Amino acid sequence: PPAGPPPSRHSEMFGTDLLRTRAATTPDRTAVELVDSDQTWSYRDLDKAVDELAASLDALEADDDTRLAAALPTGFSFVCSIHAAVRLGWELTPLNTRLAAGELADRLDKLAPDVVLCARETEKILAEAQARQAAPETDGPRRYTVDDPAEADTATPPTADSPAETDPHDPTDTALVLFTSGTTGESAVGGVA
Repeated sequence: PPAGPPPSRHSEMFGTDLLRTRAATTPDRTAVELVDSDQTWSYRDLDKAVDELAASLDALEADDDTRLAAALPTGFSFVCSIHAAVRLGWELTPLNTRLAAGELADRLDKLAPDVVLCARETEKILAEAQARQAAPETDGPRRYTVDDPAEADTATPPTADSPAETDPHDPTDTALVLFTSGTTGESAVGGVA
């Protein structure tokens, strides 16, 4: 008899890019719909956009254990950032873009992200938050935007010449790091594998 419990039905998902699988099986079905603007993207469109973002982020030549903080408004770019982080095997932390700069700085201090991704509407508050950090980063711009940058120290991720090298999460890897409000009023952080 085999030792240990039988494999979970979920164990076959690890190492599988579920978005890519869905795009291959139902490419024309709606994957994302922004109700307030009537914009829709098919699984094919979403997969292509995720490929492009993942390749650009991969071109940053970050480590396999890269922490990506995403200060993006709810929308298509945010959905792409989730899937790109999964595709690259990076840890993702979504940042609440409604927080004040001081609160964002506190979260950035606790998280110590390697890469921060923003959009035009969140770039200014993120720049202010990074300037308020206890130990602001000094080794060049590590804040990237999915749009054209408005701030001088924000860059766009490099254009990739080749697809991203995918590195799916292992079941024991931390994939998502979330902040909660905490019971004391201080933000608390926890990871999800």
